[in-house]
Amino acid sequence: WHDKDPEWMSELIKFCNEKKFNVTIKIHPMYKFGTNYDFSEKMINEIKQKCGKMNYLISYKLDLTDTIPKSAILITEYSIVAVEAIFNKVPVITFNFNRDKDNEYSKVYQEEKIAMNAENIKELFDNITKLIHSKEIQNKFKKQSIKFNLDFNYLNDGKAAERIVNILNKRNS
Repeated sequence: WHDKDPEWMSELIKFCNEKKFNVTIKIHPMYKFGTNYDFSEKMINEIKQKCGKMNYLISYKLDLTDTIPKSAILITEYSIVAVEAIFNKVPVITFNFNRDKDNEYSKVYQEEKIAMNAENIKELFDNITKLIHSKEIQNKFKKQSIKFNLDFNYLNDGKAAERIVNILNKRNS
């Protein structure tokens, strides 16, 4: 969680409701316990206050291996979860709303041409709209996902994540 997350997530929920898109927010597991949980619940309550009875789901418990393949788009700051989405041919948008210096990983996703990037809410909405409605962009991401999978998951030896983390770390050092 970042301070401004309830603001942009509420805008995302409103946008998705207007467009009749389902939106699910998966909370990082570190927020399930203790003071992290209390902070997380505060953030969730801010979203609930802004979004009322709109259609959305916020969960700590979702199984990503089940959820990601059913998703139309994954939006993340820079999580390794994006790699799982790419392996499942789910388009990814990296969203650097907070402009954290640690967000260098999202640049790697751009360099590999496996994610769109948004640095403000308008860019995020534009990219979502393009991914949902443009067959050309959908096909481009599907091709890039296949290429990425062949480049980094080709051995199917259980070490694909290690190879990807090594690539990400090399580019950020």
